[in-house]
Amino acid sequence: MRAHDNHIVGYEVDGRGRRIILHTENTYVPEPHPRLDVVFAGVELFQFRYADLVSILTEITEIPLREALERTTDEFAAGHHLCGWPAGWSLEPARKEARLRELAAAGARFFEIGSAIGFEGWVVASGFDYVG
Repeated sequence: MRAHDNHIVGYEVDGRGRRIILHTENTYVPEPHPRLDVVFAGVELFQFRYADLVSILTEITEIPLREALERTTDEFAAGHHLCGWPAGWSLEPARKEARLRELAAAGARFFEIGSAIGFEGWVVASGFDYVG
């Protein structure tokens, strides 16, 4: 992964544009630190936890969509109960299955984000790329 061990120095969520950008820097080389953005496009769902002022990105791993979303059942149930998150998702089995099929048909993929310090989460999007 091109951004391995980069520090996450910020991130943007563009809901209308369905895009998320992780801004990273390689702080292991002299200043000015090279910047590299991780850009997720066609975002459908996401969850970030443990965001911190110091976070070190280790990996972005693609996991089969159905398998990954089945693992989030408890998380979705808790979020739905608290605030209706995630929008457009149903806990009812037939509607949940229909939504999974819609996401798959739209080319959605599940990307798990790992870090050594702070910040972990995932993004369901049509893809991602590195810019910078």
